[in-house]
Amino acid sequence: MSKRTNTAVWEEKYQRWRIAVQKDGVRKYFYSSTPGRTGQREANRKADAWLEDGIGVKVGRVEDVYKLWLEGLKQTTSEGNWEPIESRWRVWVLPAIGKKRANALTDADLQAIINKAAAAGRSRKTLQLIAGDLRSFCKYCRKSKLSAFLPEDVQIPAGARYKGKSVLQPADLVKLFSIDTTLYRGKRVHDDFIHAYRFQVLTGLRPGGSSSRMEISRSP
Repeated sequence: MSKRTNTAVWEEKYQRWRIAVQKDGVRKYFYSSTPGRTGQREANRKADAWLEDGIGVKVGRVEDVYKLWLEGLKQTTSEGNWEPIESRWRVWVLPAIGKKRANALTDADLQAIINKAAAAGRSRKTLQLIAGDLRSFCKYCRKSKLSAFLPEDVQIPAGARYKGKSVLQPADLVKLFSIDTTLYRGKRVHDDFIHAYRFQVLTGLRPGGSSSRMEISRSP
């Protein structure tokens, strides 16, 4: 077991405490944004936990650990929950960090993924979902004793766009009141919420909650 011989130092530029420690040839940084000695002790505790928890360098790659994590999601959550996660990881995460060791991830690795998705024009909501996926994966790694990494400085770019809203045009209204089916996973099915959508339009009632799945394009 490695022992810490240094202490966290305050970085005035970033308004945070930082400490660097090394174990088995792996160097890691730990942070705390809490001001005062409380923050210094917090950063030191994180470093000590990593040094003492017995996590070695021979930990699986992210792409391998991801399969175990996803399998757990498939067993404990609905298909509607894990399928979007699988899609986001396939497109944004695995190409970037799939070959890295799970215990070698850093805030910079995760931030690079968010930044790339933002540069590609993905909405703020999508970026938040990707960030949530990454935090959930890191939590799984900590619970599995594969890593002690706790993402602390991963942020959504300030310029990330908000998903725009579409205004129904006359042709869309015709479709809404003449067609009662919708596309669901590539198949045309009866829309159980069609009357609610029509009621909202007729009364001006604002939709609330996530149950609404009305599509502007309702072609037969």
